[in-house]
Amino acid sequence: MSQALVSHHVAALREAQLISVRAEGRSNIYELCCEQLAAPVQWLAHLTTLTPEGQKVCCTAPVVDDQVSVSGAER
Repeated sequence: MSQALVSHHVAALREAQLISVRAEGRSNIYELCCEQLAAPVQWLAHLTTLTPEGQKVCCTAPVVDDQVSVSGAER
């Protein structure tokens, strides 16, 4: 993803008040503003640490009562 595209998406998230930004030295620190997004984002970040075998187990999507259920996801 290009820097311009990332900046465009970050601006949209800031405008929607889903993230906040604060300067820290020469860096910007971005934080989620919406508590409801914190758990799903943490779960998605966790997926990046799984081995391919763990991803196969974690990310299967059986259908239960016409809803997709993903192991580890909170409803």
